[in-house]
Amino acid sequence: PPSASAFAALGAAAAFADDSAQFSQEDVERDIIAQRLKELTAQLDSSLFRYRQVGAELARSPDDEFLRRAHEEAEIEAAGHQAEVAVLSQHLEELDAALRARPRQREQRPRHPG
Repeated sequence: PPSASAFAALGAAAAFADDSAQFSQEDVERDIIAQRLKELTAQLDSSLFRYRQVGAELARSPDDEFLRRAHEEAEIEAAGHQAEVAVLSQHLEELDAALRARPRQREQRPRHPG
């Protein structure tokens, strides 16, 4: 029959597997968020380029109503992307902080004699 220490070792292995699975899930989530942030940053860069480009054209033709509307739309689009990037950046920072703290939490768990 299995000894008490065998059951303890099996329990410790199961707990470690649970922690590893959770850590891996958090890593995957972090990678997905980082990739999305990269995509949004590229969209923001593109929007800001368009905003500056239309702004330069508007400076040459300040009475052009089409350019004025296009400039306002580009500004709104860029602002939306800036907000999304800011929110996602904050989320990524918080997730990174949680991931950094996680190993310390595992180390601080009381060890059971086995």
